[in-house]
Amino acid sequence: MAGGAGPAVAEGAQAYGDAQDQEPGVGAQGEAAHLLAYDLIRGVMAEAARVGGIEPRRVGFKGAQHTVREFGAVHLHDPERIERDLPHLVSLIGQKRVGDRPDRYEPEAVGRRPEPHPLLRMTRGKARALIKRGIIPYEKMK
Repeated sequence: MAGGAGPAVAEGAQAYGDAQDQEPGVGAQGEAAHLLAYDLIRGVMAEAARVGGIEPRRVGFKGAQHTVREFGAVHLHDPERIERDLPHLVSLIGQKRVGDRPDRYEPEAVGRRPEPHPLLRMTRGKARALIKRGIIPYEKMK
């Protein structure tokens, strides 16, 4: 699996793929779970930014995602410990900031690439008939 994920992750992904093939609706449940996790992480990031007095866009998503994942692994099945350490999680996520990239922007328009052939403005059958007679219907005008 790409990115250096371990064999356990690869096996889990394979099992997820098998379950998705066998049971209808499992894919939708997986997507819903991912969206829920995304929203929860974004919510914790917003809280961390509020507590830290910074803009929410300055908190890094990947850093927050890794911190939440490790927090969950360490605090597995221990609600008292989770409740006790939750403020610490928020402060840790507030420390995961993205760098200042002032030249980072994306154009809002899409440029169309020049194509090597002109557009065919008639049916292929008509074009073939014209070509057979020696007339090239789509040749560029000069």
